[in-house]
Amino acid sequence: MERPEQLRLLGGIALGVGATLAVLQLLGVNLSAAPAGGKQHLEGQLVNRSLLQKRHAFHADVVDDDDDLSSEDESGGGRGKKGDKGAGGKGEGEAASWQEKEDSLIRLLFDLMRDRNIPLKDACEISEHLIYEHLAGVSTDLAAVAPELVQPSARASATRHLHSALPLSEAFRKYDSQTHVSSRKKVPPQFREVRNIVNLAQVLASATAGLKLITFDGDGTLYPDRTVLDDELEERPGTPGLIGEEPPRNPDTTPGALITRLMGLLEAGVTVALVTAVGDPRPEPFEKRMIGLIRRIQRRGPGAKPVSLYAVGGQCNYVFRYDCNKHKFVPLAREKWEPESMRHWNTHNINAMLDAAEAALVVTANQLGMASCVKLVRKERAVGLLYTGTYHRTTAYFLDELALKARDAVKRLLRQGHLHLPFCTFNGGRDVFVDVGSKELGIDMLRGLVGAERAETLHMGDQFTRTGNDLLARRACGTVWVDDPGETAAMLRELLSAMDERKRLLY
Repeated sequence: MERPEQLRLLGGIALGVGATLAVLQLLGVNLSAAPAGGKQHLEGQLVNRSLLQKRHAFHADVVDDDDDLSSEDESGGGRGKKGDKGAGGKGEGEAASWQEKEDSLIRLLFDLMRDRNIPLKDACEISEHLIYEHLAGVSTDLAAVAPELVQPSARASATRHLHSALPLSEAFRKYDSQTHVSSRKKVPPQFREVRNIVNLAQVLASATAGLKLITFDGDGTLYPDRTVLDDELEERPGTPGLIGEEPPRNPDTTPGALITRLMGLLEAGVTVALVTAVGDPRPEPFEKRMIGLIRRIQRRGPGAKPVSLYAVGGQCNYVFRYDCNKHKFVPLAREKWEPESMRHWNTHNINAMLDAAEAALVVTANQLGMASCVKLVRKERAVGLLYTGTYHRTTAYFLDELALKARDAVKRLLRQGHLHLPFCTFNGGRDVFVDVGSKELGIDMLRGLVGAERAETLHMGDQFTRTGNDLLARRACGTVWVDDPGETAAMLRELLSAMDERKRLLY
């Protein structure tokens, strides 16, 4: 953070005296009333007391004795509650309240807008300043207004870990220049818009840090649910990208555009990895899912520079590296990647945990009247139910119930047996699974393989709500919450542009 070029790239994130005073004025601080050297006096006025009370109430709401999201007891957020619709197809207004709770930074931005009656631009400026000063070791009110940002709690579902400063003001300016969201006077910013601004800020921060590793969820992030990444398939209708609602078949958000940008990252020396819940010791399922990218790599011909491409299955249990000579994924020997903690996992404990999860899933399915429309699947390090019935507007709620009941059963077993075994329970949209391990472990393992710091690592996924398996990735690195592959493509466009700008300034 001390290098001048980095400060320039952050778009003025290191605020000078003038900018600091502007932020204080936005917060309503009476500068003329401040005594000389009265730093504590100013800090006491930084944030409205009603906002502090609201934040404490929110923190108490998401923190629960039975809601431990530690690496040993994790539940995420399901695909039934994706993006901006919410489970069962909620509209944006209805969905916004619970969605804000899924991300502590987004919640902070909305709270500042509502409590202080300020525009999104000012909320971004205030939040950026508070985060920057907190990371710099300066005492601020961030701990009071967003305790889960300052001290990420294993017991708070909205926890977002701060791995680097976030240029929220620059992200807002960039987004607003194309969407004109600030021009609206009657309709306030919506969840999708705030989420995209936060996403863009994270992308800019990752580019500034010098990105070394980028990981992706599969279904809903790189390709639509239950499909593969393949630009030779019939083009599907375009999806909303970073900038508003884009027209059908927009070439900027097609599988071909996404593959081209993934290739751009690989050719820039960035390691690209698929980190998915798919648990299979064979490489073929992962090659099938990434076939479009693999085909593009093969087309480069002999003599092309090797690329660094990985696939991690079962959250963290199976690791494959792409062999540029063999043109396929090859299993990586466990001794090369398995962390010490995983080597101590006990097979008996794993089976006991899966037995408890299986029993809870079966019992709950019967209680919910779902026994006839689910199929039990048991794997080496996972157990789950496949939903085979007709998908209704409320199906996601029932799948969430299955996931949460299974999580509670596993937690009870681990507490009673004093066991320490990481796991995740998640609603995958048309299935519910309990996996041994988590994406936090999978990403940390990859970081060790390629030598990437947390700030040099980025994860993109679509499951950051309470029952989805991308949630714990926040502990490993910065994250981008997308709604579909079209948004992934749009965010990669912004990432590559920011990386090019960084390269231009540095060299």
